[in-house]
Amino acid sequence: MVFSGSQALIPARIDCPCANAAVEPVSTMQPPVLVAMAVYIGKTRLIDNFIYEG
Repeated sequence: MVFSGSQALIPARIDCPCANAAVEPVSTMQPPVLVAMAVYIGKTRLIDNFIYEG
């Protein structure tokens, strides 16, 4: 969810670049973890990534 002031914008579509791979939930993550995403809000595509270090 993306916050703009006191309003929350709900993405219309979220792309997963690993759609052909087997993606399974994990119970824990071992840092560092790369978090990468491409999110559409309307016709606008927002791309971001960061390294989560715990």
